[in-house]
Amino acid sequence: MEHKKLADLPKSIEEQKARLKSAIKNVADLMKSLKVISRTDAQDAQAIEEVEQIRQRAILAIQRYLSQ
Repeated sequence: MEHKKLADLPKSIEEQKARLKSAIKNVADLMKSLKVISRTDAQDAQAIEEVEQIRQRAILAIQRYLSQ
């Protein structure tokens, strides 16, 4: 059994190299497809604040509805 494992080792190494090469290519392709988001931290903070205000209004509306 151990001799067979040793005999199959070069083939297993080549298979793992091929998998690694494929994974690296996949990551490289994904990196190429990424798009730069051209926003500033201030714009992000403003968007987050707007969403927070919407969330607070929704919570208030639900609370008002439930308290009737």
